[in-house]
Amino acid sequence: MSVKEVVQLWTQLQFFPIEMIAACEGKSVKSFLAESTGLSPAHLSTSGLVIKNAKKLDQVGFHVQAHAQKNLKSKGYSDDEVRQQIAACPDTALAGLAYRLGHAGPEPLQLAMDFGARLDRLTLRAIHCAETHDLQNYQDLVVQFLQEEWTASGVEENRQEVGQLQQQVLAATDWADLQKPTDQLLQYLLLAMLAAVDVDWGARYFRRLSPTPTFFWMTPRFHPEFDETNSKGLKRAVVTRPVGKLLELLWAVTKRGASKQNEWPSEPPGPSLLASDIAHIPTNDGVIRKWSSGAKPLRFDQAAELWESLHANLLGGEAFEVPLPWIAVALWMERALIRPMPKSSKAGTVVILSDSTYQHIWVAHRERWATYLPKPGNLSWPEWLLAQSSWPE
Repeated sequence: MSVKEVVQLWTQLQFFPIEMIAACEGKSVKSFLAESTGLSPAHLSTSGLVIKNAKKLDQVGFHVQAHAQKNLKSKGYSDDEVRQQIAACPDTALAGLAYRLGHAGPEPLQLAMDFGARLDRLTLRAIHCAETHDLQNYQDLVVQFLQEEWTASGVEENRQEVGQLQQQVLAATDWADLQKPTDQLLQYLLLAMLAAVDVDWGARYFRRLSPTPTFFWMTPRFHPEFDETNSKGLKRAVVTRPVGKLLELLWAVTKRGASKQNEWPSEPPGPSLLASDIAHIPTNDGVIRKWSSGAKPLRFDQAAELWESLHANLLGGEAFEVPLPWIAVALWMERALIRPMPKSSKAGTVVILSDSTYQHIWVAHRERWATYLPKPGNLSWPEWLLAQSSWPE
């Protein structure tokens, strides 16, 4: 593994927020960057975001600011609110993502923002070490971070995973030896960032409910009878996709709110029931099926509109705060974790994230931040949501 490839791995983590925002807007990463930075597609293809000319860099900064202002104004923010939002948003990638995912709520996701800032600092220092071919400082940096994670965690399984990774980094004698542990570390950091938002946002948004990791409910899931060779010849519903799970979650939360006893529905809805409860003329059961199967992409603004329609029809009033993180994470997962077959919307490659690793990190975050989080609730979630796994038997 060359130093260049190490830098690329860390850069991918910094691009994660851009990938999520682009997915929410239904645009390719290149199209989103061209629109938000003013850089030409040709420049992005050849140089990425590398800008050597100082004047050009200033122009890009001005364009990014103007694009952000226009985007916020289109959502109904006043000029003063736009200035406040932009001023409060951190400059670094992952901390900025945590801020954006929490800005629909009454207060920022400060714990997730602080954790994101810590990962941003780690990323920038790791890239610097790699670019200067400083192997020893790279190893020291990563080992120190993992030691901090190990010390802060009270979850034995999490400690074991972190400890094993730490030993692999220490044992490396050159950049090639760091290929596997660097790749594993970046997978860990991605899950850790998602879990940080899941913990911080979930504790506030679902204050009365028993704390549980909710983001993984939206990962792709195989049919329980599917195996490596598809011996039963399954042709339909082999993979449940993130957007399909998102629609179920939006419906279930609203349905519970509409119940006089705050009871959860006993099972997930079919397309016809979803369409009926959304009661939005363009959204029939055929459209629901297309969104759920990946045949028709769903954008963030459409998902937010579905949330409002569900509330208007089932609750008869103004919609509760949009579950922005659920929508953004589901749309990112739909794009990042499912690769379609050539010239088809059907799943060709499905990336499965580790349920157990995510849960261990989530519990470690929650225990670490227990004194800063709201008092946990004790109301239960529906069994059909809790009894899920990404993996077939």
